[in-house]
Amino acid sequence: LSVSRGTPERERGSSGMAGQAAGGSASQGGGGGVGSFLWSGLRAFVVYVLISQVTRAFIKPPARQGQGGDQGEVRPLIRPAVTTGDVLTLRVFLTDTLRDLRGQRPHWEYTSFISGSDTDVYASIEVEGSAIRNANLQAVCVVEYVAGSSSSGEPIMRELALAYPLTERREKKQEKAGQNLMSSSEVDQGREARVEKDSGPPVMATYWKGNLTVSLLSHEAVYPLGQQVQPPVDLFLRQDEETETYAPFVFLHNFWLLEDQMTEMNETTSSKLTLGIRLHELPLWKAAVYLQMEKSWELQEKMGLSNKKQAEELKRMFLETNPYFLALTTIVSLLHTVFDMLAFKSDIGFWSKNESMKGLSARSILINCSCQVVIFLYLLENETSTLILFSNGLGLMIEFWKVTKACKVERVMLKGFIPFFDHQGQGELRHQQDQDLRPGGQ
Repeated sequence: LSVSRGTPERERGSSGMAGQAAGGSASQGGGGGVGSFLWSGLRAFVVYVLISQVTRAFIKPPARQGQGGDQGEVRPLIRPAVTTGDVLTLRVFLTDTLRDLRGQRPHWEYTSFISGSDTDVYASIEVEGSAIRNANLQAVCVVEYVAGSSSSGEPIMRELALAYPLTERREKKQEKAGQNLMSSSEVDQGREARVEKDSGPPVMATYWKGNLTVSLLSHEAVYPLGQQVQPPVDLFLRQDEETETYAPFVFLHNFWLLEDQMTEMNETTSSKLTLGIRLHELPLWKAAVYLQMEKSWELQEKMGLSNKKQAEELKRMFLETNPYFLALTTIVSLLHTVFDMLAFKSDIGFWSKNESMKGLSARSILINCSCQVVIFLYLLENETSTLILFSNGLGLMIEFWKVTKACKVERVMLKGFIPFFDHQGQGELRHQQDQDLRPGGQ
């Protein structure tokens, strides 16, 4: 492992990979757009409400300050060891095993981070590619802080160590098999045949994340010692009974890292890779939103309601779209959905009361139904968002229903064994009925 080190000023101005992952541009994604955003947001809200209700049912709220359990015992209060203006030291070690790192030289160190400031530190270090391919490399972040003072006035130093994996096993991207109808060259046909041959069960591969975001959460609330607290505070609260304080809240994550920004680890991987490190302050409510969204996506994926691709597209939309434009597009999409529902209602109301095809064309209804089928299959093939598929599918079912109102549809057998649906327009049907009612069939 080789490291490029520098002063804190140089590290703060570095344009490491972390900044690119957090706010950099990425390539355009697949279909879905705002429809996928609305559908994912609705599902996330429903899952959030369910999880909140279950959590409140099984976890008791924290007692009042200075109060304890059911027996009314008085518990001492614990306060944050780090408050606004305190100085922290952060060290990052890269290791393939969780062992004692005392006495070892850190791969990156920042010694002058002030809690509560708007400092945003970027840095980058180089990692040997062989070390990543041969082991599951992890980043161990050690935060050193002053937890209090002894009776003699000496500061009591504490260290908080957290590990975060820098590699991830994911499903390998596979090129989608298809047929190019506009080309007849042997090269294109051979490539398409090779892709179709390779398509099969998903293949897992190891990916290098290339980014580590260290977020110090600003939180200075007071809690009773040993008392159970509500999430997400319970994920970060680490109590120190000796000093009656708790460690600073540190959140290691890669929430804004997209899949196309990861590097697949194989034999052709370069000998050196770059790890971007970002150190900054983050409000606790933002960390709660990140954790809740990740938990919601995982639950939706297990239930079959979503997949990782939709979550990636949602992140990409937040990263690449102007917030005002995104809000405007969301409002327009909601209005479009409302108008779709009103159009469906009007269409159903008209055809449910219609008893004559005068001035209407059954052939145009059949052509429109065929076009709707093609559009729906196209959207389904391109993995469009569920909200758009629902709207088009509902419109397609209404078109089928309109065919039954405009024509008489009956099941026939072609050549005695092939099932087929034949139709006859209402005008032709009434003309035939009138001919049957005339004397002599004239």
